[in-house]
Amino acid sequence: GTYTFVFSDREADGICCNHGEGVYLLSTEGKVVTIGGEMYTKERRYVFDLPFEEPEAVDENDDGLDDRTGWVMPFDSSKYIEGETCENFHLELKTDAYGLETTWALFEGSDESGRMFASGGPYASDAVYEVDYCLPSEQEYVLYVYDWAREGICCESGNGGYNVTSGGRVIFESTGVFGDKEITQFYLPLADLPSSSPSEAPARSQMSATTFPTISPTPETSTPGEIREGPGSSFPTTLVPTASPSPASSTIDENA
Repeated sequence: GTYTFVFSDREADGICCNHGEGVYLLSTEGKVVTIGGEMYTKERRYVFDLPFEEPEAVDENDDGLDDRTGWVMPFDSSKYIEGETCENFHLELKTDAYGLETTWALFEGSDESGRMFASGGPYASDAVYEVDYCLPSEQEYVLYVYDWAREGICCESGNGGYNVTSGGRVIFESTGVFGDKEITQFYLPLADLPSSSPSEAPARSQMSATTFPTISPTPETSTPGEIREGPGSSFPTTLVPTASPSPASSTIDENA
């Protein structure tokens, strides 16, 4: 059937960002239907069908963000060749009981000052999300995973975690134990490693370069977590690119 979701705000200024950092999320079976918070009218409507099929990203107001989710518009890798001019990037993330507090962003370079290639979240709770991109080769990248409540995604509120791979090889496996954010720096393509190296993951089928990433939620429960009071970090925004590639690879847990 077809349904209409209506979110109202009497003052027409939403729940972000003049009086805090509020956000709402509508999901079904782990799939994100719509996300919002900022508003410039008293009412926002979103029409959707059930069962829900996630549509392609659309940016009608030309702000670089998907109108439905607020995520960065997918990187267009259609002109790249995997293994030659671009390399596979695969993120698998499992949320805890408060998926609404979890966001992430992927930047070019070594910190948040670089071009943002991708972003995601907030999400439904206790669900698994997978994202695939083909990213330009010979480039340094950094992944930030944020938690609004500053307590990571494991283990007091569930067993969340995530792992990052490229072509089946492990870049980083997170336990989900961190503070407000966890930072992973890496360089693509990955350096060649001996076949016996413990950092190698089981073989994963190669992905063809495509215009849009694959985002495949696998819900464990469809009940979303509620926002808790806490001094969360602001959600990331698109920034001006600056980058100095180097082959360094490391992970940083910041508990500031």
